Amino acid sequence: MTYAEFVHWYAAYQLDPWGEYREDVRAAVIGAATVGCFASNKVRPSDLMVEWDKPEISQEARIEGYLARAAKKGT
Repeated sequence: MTYAEFVHWYAAYQLDPWGEYREDVRAAVIGAATVGCFASNKVRPSDLMVEWDKPEISQEARIEGYLARAAKKGT
């Protein structure tokens, strides 16, 4: 790839970015518009964005959290 071609593609990316993150944003916008038709609360695209870099919670921690919330509801 020549430098001129690189500059061309770099400028094109600056005007209209592409890639997986951009696709996630588009999917979240579509999802928010769809859910917004049926939800009583306002749904923002950021509510539906996947957080890929967020550390995964272990199964044990999920169960403990569920049991703690269930115990709060019972009292």
